[in-house]
Amino acid sequence: MHPRELVRELKSKDLKDYVNIRHDDMQIEMDKRFQMVERLMNERSNTLLARFSGIEKATDLAMSNTNTKFDNVNNWRQAYGDQQSRLLTRSEVGAMLEAASIARDALGERISEMERSTVNRLEHDSLIGRIGALETALASLQGRLVALGVIDAVVTFGAVILAHYLH
Repeated sequence: MHPRELVRELKSKDLKDYVNIRHDDMQIEMDKRFQMVERLMNERSNTLLARFSGIEKATDLAMSNTNTKFDNVNNWRQAYGDQQSRLLTRSEVGAMLEAASIARDALGERISEMERSTVNRLEHDSLIGRIGALETALASLQGRLVALGVIDAVVTFGAVILAHYLH
């Protein structure tokens, strides 16, 4: 039966009761729906707050780790820079080798002159010893230069590997 026909059949009092009952039913249904929507909104709000809290903690941790990482990189760079400032440059080593070579050649010439002249044997032996000491010092210097080259290569290789793992 159509609702209009139902309304015609009902008496006025019955109609008021019917309308009041339907109104109360709708009000109860609306309250239930409102409570359900409110409960869902609270649950989702709590879920979002928990997610944002987790994201914020993770972001703070990542930022802390990044800062620590950059502090370590900066410390390493400073230490490497300090080490580099204490090492001899190529030009300094070249100048030292050139000076040692010139001194050796000069001593060689002096020895040759002394051998030609009449120099007592003690002076000759002393000069030979000094030449030997200079040659030893030169060889030692050359060995140190080779060692410095190896150290520089190892440090550079270590820096490349460290930079690779830090990225």
